[in-house]
Amino acid sequence: MATRINKLRYYKIIVDIVKSHYVPGLTTYAGVWREFVYPFYPMSYVTFMRIVNYPKLNAELKILESEEIIDPPTMSPTPKNQLDLFEKFKKDS
Repeated sequence: MATRINKLRYYKIIVDIVKSHYVPGLTTYAGVWREFVYPFYPMSYVTFMRIVNYPKLNAELKILESEEIIDPPTMSPTPKNQLDLFEKFKKDS
């Protein structure tokens, strides 16, 4: 599920770039792709258009992010089987 969320976040970045630079009637999607998207996120124009026309991107991303559960690491700071390089410098408590 994390890869799906990351892919949709990637798509959202590209759509936000397009929204900030595309002006209907003055610019084209090809121009925005060539000047602002392709230098930083290399992809074909067909893939770019598929991302721009992705249906319900924000809604799907919101649903997946609300379902995502990230568990914090349960490992102790120093595992019992881990050697300690500074053992001789520790104070006995």
